[in-house]
Amino acid sequence: MGKKYIAIFLVFFVIIASFAACKKANKGIVITGSDGKTRVLATNNAGETLTDNAGNLILVVTDAKGDVSKDSNGNAETQKVAPPEYYLINNSVECSKFSVVIPDGWQQSRADNIRLVQIKTGGELDLMVKAGSTVDDVMYSSQTFMDSAKKQDPKAEFDTTTANICGVKATKYHYKSTKFAAQINLYVFEKSGTVYLFESVIKNEYISSVDFEKVMNTVKFK
Repeated sequence: MGKKYIAIFLVFFVIIASFAACKKANKGIVITGSDGKTRVLATNNAGETLTDNAGNLILVVTDAKGDVSKDSNGNAETQKVAPPEYYLINNSVECSKFSVVIPDGWQQSRADNIRLVQIKTGGELDLMVKAGSTVDDVMYSSQTFMDSAKKQDPKAEFDTTTANICGVKATKYHYKSTKFAAQINLYVFEKSGTVYLFESVIKNEYISSVDFEKVMNTVKFK
C-alpha cells in the first residue's frame, strides 16, 4: 500500500483519461461501467433503473445493431447480470455499497475505482470499499503508508484524529508535506459491517478551498 500511495506525489498532476459515461435511451438507460462495457439498464414506468434482491442489474437485451430485442409478445427482453465495480448514471456514481452525486465542478476521472476530481484545483477524492478487510487491517495499512510517506519528507506534518463521516466516527490520518507541496487525508471507518477508506489529496495552495468532508458526507449507503 505504501508504494502505491507514495506514487501519488510523483503523478499528482496526471489524470487518467478513462471516464465512465451514460446517456438516456428510448428503452432504458445506456451506461458505461468501470469495466468499459456498455449496457442498457431496464427502467420502470417512473424511469428508475431496476435491480433484483441480490443487487444484480436488470438489462435490456439488444441485438448486434443495438436495437432492443423483443419477445413473442412484443415486450423488451431482459437479463440479469452482476454489476461492474461502479457505473455512472446521470450525475451519480453507483457501486454495490453506495452512491454519490458528483458535485458541480467535479468529475469522475478514473477507470479502476471511484475517484472524484475537482476540475479547478485538481483535488482528488477516492472512495474505496475495503471488502474482506477489518478496520484494524485498514488502519494498520494507513499508518504504514503514513510512516513511509514521512520518511520521504521528515519535516512533514502528521497527526491522527477522528472525524464524523456519514454518521459514523472515522479515524483520520493527516499528512502535509512542504517538500511535495501537497497534503493527504485518509479516513478509515466501518458502516453496516463494511469497511471503507476515503482518501483526499490536494496541493497545499488549495487546502482552504476544497471541503472534502462535505463531499464525503453526501455519500448514500445502500
